[in-house]
Amino acid sequence: MSGIARRTPIACAVAAACVLVVLALSACGGGASSTPPPSPSLSSGVEGHTLWAGGPWPGGPRPLPNVTVEIHAGGLDGAIVATALADKKGFFRADLPPGTYTLIVRKYDGRDRLPTTVTVTAGSYERVRVNTSVM
Repeated sequence: MSGIARRTPIACAVAAACVLVVLALSACGGGASSTPPPSPSLSSGVEGHTLWAGGPWPGGPRPLPNVTVEIHAGGLDGAIVATALADKKGFFRADLPPGTYTLIVRKYDGRDRLPTTVTVTAGSYERVRVNTSVM
């Protein structure tokens, strides 16, 4: 007998079926998507203003522009989970999942930074004022 094995009709049918299954699975992605599902958009977080608290001027606090707000999970000893840059009017916004956070202006000119704690609920942006002492 030569070195070539003879295939039976059943073996040929099984091989052909396997090839068809592999081709069908590759055409439809094998049942698994190669594109990850879109991440859910966050519709909650914090927004507000950074302000100079106190001081000699009339009319109360003034905006504190162009500073970074650190957002800690829980209290100040918690991990920094996000940062937000205040614009020239002191406004900032950060998307966050529901939870409790403490916000503070990142080190700023040696001034006292006054932490603000807020609880974020699903589907809303909590309004906050993050203050830095003038004195």
